[in-house]
Amino acid sequence: MSSIRIVIADSERLFRQCLMVLLGSEPEIEVVGEAADGLEARDKVRVLQPDVVLLDLGMPKTEGAREVTAIRQVCPEAKILVVTSFRSDPQALSALELGARGCLSKDASPDELLAAIHNLTLGQAYLPPAVAVRALRRLDFRVDDGAPDPLTKREEEVLALVAQGCSNLEIGDRLVITKHTASKHVSSILGKLHLSHRVQAALYAAQRGQAL
Repeated sequence: MSSIRIVIADSERLFRQCLMVLLGSEPEIEVVGEAADGLEARDKVRVLQPDVVLLDLGMPKTEGAREVTAIRQVCPEAKILVVTSFRSDPQALSALELGARGCLSKDASPDELLAAIHNLTLGQAYLPPAVAVRALRRLDFRVDDGAPDPLTKREEEVLALVAQGCSNLEIGDRLVITKHTASKHVSSILGKLHLSHRVQAALYAAQRGQAL
């Protein structure tokens, strides 16, 4: 099984070094690069094409939450985990809306960090409860702006599995359909609900009482 390749982008050298030591002790994880500012992060990600980027939105030479878009442009397949010093960082929500797959506070435990990384590599989101609540409040406003199209019974089943954090492959296995078909259902759900990505779909499902 191939290792999870990670780039750490954070302006605090000591924090970066601590993460490198922690993650370097995990046999299934390989830290392939580090960056201290936004420009360096984009260059490293473009060249190294990692699986996961740990991204500090407060670095020099970054565009705030829009840094997520910049990273995705140079490496569309990378899963972005926003790492922030503030539990109530408003940029974290904007980053999620732009395609980040999760966020984590810098005072989180090592177990939480590892869980977040593994969730992202499995195609799942990772949101601390406090962030999920704030995201739901913002999602309430956006979804209510336009009535979503009704979902088919199969799409409701797929949405429930998205809310549980299942990847397209896992959805296919659960519903006995191909991964490609599962992906098409997810795309249809996003279009009907006027959402941008799976994180928002999971939050929408949680709003309706389904598991996050």
